[in-house]
Amino acid sequence: MKKFFLDIWAAGWAKFGRFIKFCLVGASGSLISLILLYIFVESFEVNKYAAWLFGLFFGLASNFLLNSLFTWSDRQTHSRSEITKRMLKYYAFYALAGGVNYFFYFLFNSLNFYYLLSAFFAVAIGATINFFIANFFIWKNP
Repeated sequence: MKKFFLDIWAAGWAKFGRFIKFCLVGASGSLISLILLYIFVESFEVNKYAAWLFGLFFGLASNFLLNSLFTWSDRQTHSRSEITKRMLKYYAFYALAGGVNYFFYFLFNSLNFYYLLSAFFAVAIGATINFFIANFFIWKNP
């Protein structure tokens, strides 16, 4: 009986551990996005919405690589066609998630939040949804 509960605990912890890894990778991608957003707005006077999209693209590229190598390392594939399919699914799903994220970024900006705070809240709202998309559709078990 004790082993049964320990197995349940271990399975739950493994899933939670993957979520923690996902959040760490997401935090690094968000940091990349926010740094690029700040640099382009403050140094180059790029429109804050265009700069946000640029930063998001590079943050997502970083996240795809790190999630493949770290978060879902147990689900790696060495097939180029599978990696390409996975990347295409990743960008397709995250285009939708990015749209939701952008909606919240726009909403918070329209409520006169500081643009970096708007970006932070938009990212925070999308994190859990993005984990489920990634876990069940992009890096799903074969």
